[in-house]
Parts: sequence; C-alpha cells; structure tokens
Amino acid sequence: MSLASVAGLRAFPGEAVYNASKFGMLGFTRSLDHELRELGVRVTNVAPGGVATDFAMGSGRTPESVEGMMTADEVADVVLFVVNRPRDLRMLTVSFRPMNEESWG
Repeated sequence: MSLASVAGLRAFPGEAVYNASKFGMLGFTRSLDHELRELGVRVTNVAPGGVATDFAMGSGRTPESVEGMMTADEVADVVLFVVNRPRDLRMLTVSFRPMNEESWG
C-alpha cells in the first residue's frame, strides 16, 4: 500500500514537485498491481485530502488554516479499512477528503 495524496490525482498550483512525487507514487502503485495481482498480492493507493500534521504546518500554513483538516487517526482508520477487506477484493485507489474541502478534478 502507498500513502499518497489527492495531489496524486489532481495537480495544485505552486506545488509542482509535490504533485509530481504523488503522481509518480500513484503510477508506481498501479504498476505493482499489474505485476503482483496474479500472485495474490493486493496493492492500494490511499489518497487523503488535507491532514493536519506537522508537515502541513511546515509548508507555510497557520494553525487557523489547518482547522477542519482530517487527523492522522482518521487517515489511519481508512488504512485499516483497506487492509482488512476480504483477500479476494482489491481497492486500487481510495480517495477521501474532509467535508469542508472541495471535490475538484
């Protein structure tokens, strides 16, 4: 499983390098799915929207601007949901956002 970002599904202005890394992660994960599925290996890309972490704060955001973002625990809940699906089911990409975040692209 890879933990990417919605930035791997849609580009954001001013974040070209970050977007490129997340798009690359999505492509890598999908390639692994093609290569490993027949061996019974499930590969999933988890792509959350805004998460209130130290990383978010380190990118110039303020405490006010991370209000309403998801918590790391909420993202962990989705990861647990994905890995606990039946063995014969694979989720290729799971994208989710907090309610106050738009659904662009």
